[in-house]
Amino acid sequence: MIGAKMNIIKMVRLTVILVLFTNCNETNNIIEDPKSYKISGNYNVTRLGNLMAPKKDNIRFEISEFDHSIRGTTSCNSFSGTIVKDNQRLRVTNISISEKYCNDNVLKSEQKLINALQTARSYRIKDMELTFYSDSNNNTILTAKKDSVQ
Repeated sequence: MIGAKMNIIKMVRLTVILVLFTNCNETNNIIEDPKSYKISGNYNVTRLGNLMAPKKDNIRFEISEFDHSIRGTTSCNSFSGTIVKDNQRLRVTNISISEKYCNDNVLKSEQKLINALQTARSYRIKDMELTFYSDSNNNTILTAKKDSVQ
């Protein structure tokens, strides 16, 4: 009787150890998965919708997954917001922008940028290029090149 109880205890211990090692291995697989879609970094906007972003507008932003933020500048104003991300799904919320006086062309680019950020629902990273897509029709609404030096 005592021998049977000892065998049961050994089996329970072995099961617990196997479960712990299996769970640790699954966590490592998730962390090492290249499809984890890390978007933290600094970016230069190259396209707004289907149009090239004017280089003179110098639209840049930084995404931090650590504090779920996006911060950036144009040639005139700065902006910030919160990134809510789940796999490839994404939303930008709480967007604010400074209100300096800018020429009309810069203001138009800034408005396109804010509209793109507000309507972004998914993204993709490929070859150091980040693309935001809208939810309604999955159109490309923003494309940005990631800085190679981080």
